[in-house]
Amino acid sequence: MARDLGLSPGARGRAFFRGLRSQHPLIALGGAALVAALLAALTVWVDRGGFIALPEDRLLRIENDDYVHVTYTLATLRKSPPGERTAYYFGGSGAMDCIVGGPSLGAAVATAGGGELPVISLAAHAQSLGQTLALVECLPDTPAVLLVGLAPMRFTTAPGEDARLLTGRPMPIRSERLASVLGERYDLRPSAIAPLPGILDYIAGYFRARHEGDRGWLTSLAYDPHYQGDRVFKTAVMKRREAAGAIARDRQEYAAHGSYNVAVLEELLALAGERGHAVVLFDQPLNVGVAEETWGGVIPAYRREVRRLAATYDAVYIDSGAWRLPDAAFGDVYHLVPSARRSWEAAFARALAPALRTATGSAPAP
Repeated sequence: MARDLGLSPGARGRAFFRGLRSQHPLIALGGAALVAALLAALTVWVDRGGFIALPEDRLLRIENDDYVHVTYTLATLRKSPPGERTAYYFGGSGAMDCIVGGPSLGAAVATAGGGELPVISLAAHAQSLGQTLALVECLPDTPAVLLVGLAPMRFTTAPGEDARLLTGRPMPIRSERLASVLGERYDLRPSAIAPLPGILDYIAGYFRARHEGDRGWLTSLAYDPHYQGDRVFKTAVMKRREAAGAIARDRQEYAAHGSYNVAVLEELLALAGERGHAVVLFDQPLNVGVAEETWGGVIPAYRREVRRLAATYDAVYIDSGAWRLPDAAFGDVYHLVPSARRSWEAAFARALAPALRTATGSAPAP
């Protein structure tokens, strides 16, 4: 029987922590084992989506914390898969800011005669094609239409940048297909402790952002599905300067990494075919009113590859450059201002409706 040393609960706690600070090797070993067990349990909890027991608005670091929103949405979908065919919308911040939202796009598609199809956005700023591949791999095994936004910067990601996802950054998700592409082509392998590094990054970022924003821990934040179009209104001179810098950078990075990103897109299309998902590829809007229309040759180069892959894998490719918008519709080079979103969304829905009928084999609405 354990002896009662007559210590108060507070004294017992202080004695316990003094013990943890002991330099005795057995105490240190026990403390390390305890920490390792806690981290392992945390990893399993996140892997299984246990965090959705908490409201999403308590987990956001900032109002437009899109990576947390996408991770949370994906975990919710995996726990409760949709009972009907669903469209998933992917892309970068330009894709986020060119529609009002997933439900609004679904309603516009129905109005355009594309049928009733729920749309769930899994777009996030700077989302690479590698991240899109990982998200598609993690989707529930139910009928789906994948709406995949494209732009020059979606074909410029370096393999090393995508390899961060193999450590759980910026999302704590796993992807065997992305790991296969990176491993076979570049000998980049998943971390043995993934996605723990990403989880720890999130925890540190959460406390830092909540402290700096004076929001309080676990207080509610309403998610903003638009990345920056509401706040950015650059002058024409600023837009031209931004476009010139982006074109120079993208031309160089496409030459270096374009073939890798095309290979990732091909892996995504192959995976979609294996799972029976229909795929619609589309171009995110670009402000070509202040930029070189070919984007330094990157746009025609990636479109040739996209058309080739679409034909090979029976995907639909919508060239949304056909309904270009004026410079006034853009806050910068990539993002539509709020007043322009609904018109672009409606034009996209009209082009999407026949593509969806083809992809899903449904008849036109009467």
